[in-house]
Amino acid sequence: MLLLLVIVVVSAVVRFVDGAGATGQTSAAPPSATPSATTRAAARGVTQALASVEHAFNAGDARLLCRPGRLVDPAVVRRLGTGCESQLEALMTNEPPLQLTLRSLLLEPDLATATVATARNTTVEVDLVREGTRWLLSFSGGDAPMPELAGAQT
Repeated sequence: MLLLLVIVVVSAVVRFVDGAGATGQTSAAPPSATPSATTRAAARGVTQALASVEHAFNAGDARLLCRPGRLVDPAVVRRLGTGCESQLEALMTNEPPLQLTLRSLLLEPDLATATVATARNTTVEVDLVREGTRWLLSFSGGDAPMPELAGAQT
């Protein structure tokens, strides 16, 4: 499954940041452009982060998802507060397993915006932030991302 996600990422990356780190600007790459090693590594990291979130959710591991800095941005976990685990457990009980398919990816030096299709065939844009060499699921549209990824009806 992870290999499939990596293949999808490499083929689905439609915009790249290559050498834009110094200026903070992103640039759209022509369809024939080959991504740099840095871009490919970042795309793999984002793909692995999404796969880890999917795996933890489907395994019912709310504790791992609510551990700041493991898979989710500590700021998101702080906002969810002490009810993080119970909120995620309710999602896990009431929503289908996560099935995320990466559709596109916009990479910046420390921020990735991934557009993913969910199990309910909805398209969701989620942000991931880089912490060291890892990518963590972060706020998306100002909200905690798990309900949207799970397809929860709000």
